[in-house]
Amino acid sequence: LKGFHKGAPGSQGDPLPWPAAVEVCVWLSASGSHSYKQAAQALVIGFDGYLRPSEVLSLTAASVHVSASRPTATAGRVAVTICSFSDTSGYAAAKRTKSEEYDDSVVFGDAASIAANRGFVADLLIRLKSKHRLRQKLFDQSVVEFEAAFQAALEALGLRRLLCSPHSMRHGGPSTDFYGNHRDLL
Repeated sequence: LKGFHKGAPGSQGDPLPWPAAVEVCVWLSASGSHSYKQAAQALVIGFDGYLRPSEVLSLTAASVHVSASRPTATAGRVAVTICSFSDTSGYAAAKRTKSEEYDDSVVFGDAASIAANRGFVADLLIRLKSKHRLRQKLFDQSVVEFEAAFQAALEALGLRRLLCSPHSMRHGGPSTDFYGNHRDLL
């Protein structure tokens, strides 16, 4: 409800519906561009994890933690740490989340993600982790490049009327999961 205390919640962007997110990802992946393929991967990770674009694009291999145990309703196959407080040398990180937090954790591949047919996102994170050095970012694009790829896909698909931006994936994931009874509001 915090967002409704802002000046004009009705003028904010729309949540990105999952079918539209899939269309955008398919278009981006089919483009042949490495940058666009990365944008498609970042989009599904952000959607499934309710992440901001800057959070997805700042993920490193070290921030992806793979579980050896089977997923449960609350414990998935992969956990991702957002804005880790310290790096491997023990120095405090300079970047915090938008809510001024360190060490936010997000679970992927849990029962809700699997029920929503997004269990593949955990596999994607595992693959990306295996292809990068520990401190290397999973994506080598900026938020501006991600935005440009996303807007190009919306334009090409005739989806501009949705009033979506890459940040819409953060709202589309929870909206889709609540609508599909995969997660409750709590």
